[in-house]
This record gives sequence, structure tokens and C-alpha cells, in this order.
Amino acid sequence: MEETVVLSSDASASPTELIASLEKHVMLRMDTLVDHLQSLQQEGKLDQETLKSEFNQVSRLAQASLLIRALNSLLAPPTAKGGDIETGDLFKKIHQTAENLHALYKDQTMKEIDLKAVQILEQIQNKEQQIRSQIAQKQQAIAQLVRSQTHAR
Repeated sequence: MEETVVLSSDASASPTELIASLEKHVMLRMDTLVDHLQSLQQEGKLDQETLKSEFNQVSRLAQASLLIRALNSLLAPPTAKGGDIETGDLFKKIHQTAENLHALYKDQTMKEIDLKAVQILEQIQNKEQQIRSQIAQKQQAIAQLVRSQTHAR
């Protein structure tokens, strides 16, 4: 799926062509970031900071794509086709990206909850073991006290 979009600085390129190229580049970059996050998640290497940072980048790219769309509409009169990426397709793409990010956040949150639950369970088990050990020591002390009092009589 790796596509290369060349942002041309060719003087012969029309503003509409440059904007279309920029729009493709922004969408590709957004896809690349989401793919990277999904790859990290599959490898078990996704952390909250990376997720937050790349989520913010994707969010800014989505905003940029909407601005680019508006700019394109302002600079060029609408044609029968309307451009390389239709506005409806753009919104679908942004929605799909948002759903992917939502799923990543949900999975990451569940992993963090599971990790915290394991830590709490370990703390409870350790405390339970301490209490059992203290009870056993007290029972031994009481048994020894009873034996010593029984022998003393």
C-alpha cells in the first residue's frame, strides 16, 4: 500500500494539481501513521505516549485535509468530477481513520486496565500471605503459651 506522492514544485503545475498532490500526500501520511500504530500494537510495543503523539498528528492531518479541500474549492470552480478525492470519500476516510484510532485507544486502555488489575491482585495476594504468616506466628505463640502453662501446672 506504500504509495509515493511527489509534491511537485514544477512551475507548469496548476494550483489545482498542486493542491490535489498535497491532499494525496496528507492522506497517505495519515494512513502511514495509523498503519504504524497498528503495527506497534500487533507487536505489543504500543505505549500511551506514542499513541497520544501519533493520534495528535493524525488529528492535525485530518484537519489539514479538510482545509485543503476547502482551499481547492475556493481556487477552482467545481468540475463534473470534482477532483481526485471526492469530499464524501474524504469524510469516509477521516471517519475510518477515527474508528481505527478509537479501536487502538480502546485496546490500549484495556491493556492498561489489565496490567493495573494484575498489579492490584499481586498486592492483595502479598498482603494475604503476610496476614496468613502473621496468623500462623500468633497461633504458634498461643500454642506455645498454652503448652508452657500446661506444663507449669
